[in-house]
Amino acid sequence: MASARQISTLATRSSTAGPLGFSNFGPDPRLCLTVLFTTIKGTRTALQTAGILAKNLGAWIALVAVEVVPFQFPIDHPPVPIDFLERRYSALVMESEVEVEEVRINLYLCRDRNRCLRTILKPGSLVVIGCENRRRSVQLRKLERWLQALGHHVILVRSEDRQHARSVLHSHLRALFRRLLGFHQSL
Repeated sequence: MASARQISTLATRSSTAGPLGFSNFGPDPRLCLTVLFTTIKGTRTALQTAGILAKNLGAWIALVAVEVVPFQFPIDHPPVPIDFLERRYSALVMESEVEVEEVRINLYLCRDRNRCLRTILKPGSLVVIGCENRRRSVQLRKLERWLQALGHHVILVRSEDRQHARSVLHSHLRALFRRLLGFHQSL
């Protein structure tokens, strides 16, 4: 499994990253499934779900980690060392045992999470968000609605409800196939 790292500091310069979606971070024409980092357990669940989807669709996965840097720190020197963050996200991908050819890790340092997501996500992106419990689910449902309002397709997966993602996949496959058909017809 190949892994690419990209660190962008959106507050000090414009992102050099391409938009997520079908042509994220390079000339790769395959479908990209974007997994947003939430918590270790939630993101592991999201990676496993995205892995099943990606394997069946011939897609690749972008793990997007948005680290909000407090104003008392320089934007390119967060309170948690970047090397530690890179190791944490790499270990998370390995622990999730995703059977996908490619998972790219994209770390963004910013001051405002929503502004950062608005900048890096291309409208129509397929985003997978993992949630570890019902209490946290309320916050992530707000994020889900906000992303949908921006034009993204969002799959919210709760760790406690996941039975190898079958129920989630069935509930979201119809919308995903509509999106894929629309993309292929626009070529």
